[in-house]
Amino acid sequence: MGSLWDRLMARQGEAEVFHVRGDETGVSIYFGLGRIHGIERGSELLLLDSKRRPLGQIRVETVSDTDGVAKVNASSEARPGCLVKRIAH
Repeated sequence: MGSLWDRLMARQGEAEVFHVRGDETGVSIYFGLGRIHGIERGSELLLLDSKRRPLGQIRVETVSDTDGVAKVNASSEARPGCLVKRIAH
């Protein structure tokens, strides 16, 4: 069921953060939007908490066909379960 939900969200330009990893340069967040969803390196997305409240904008650093990675500030509230959303231009 989760996979169907993820696909439906991705069609609407949204995805859940599924992994967060810190290193010496900050915190990387991993999410299920990639090239097949129109995301490319440098794309700007909105980061939302689990209640859909904005936490800020992020910029995609790396992207595969199905997933993306962005860096956030070490003090960010980003965690698994947060959402990313495409910004309409």
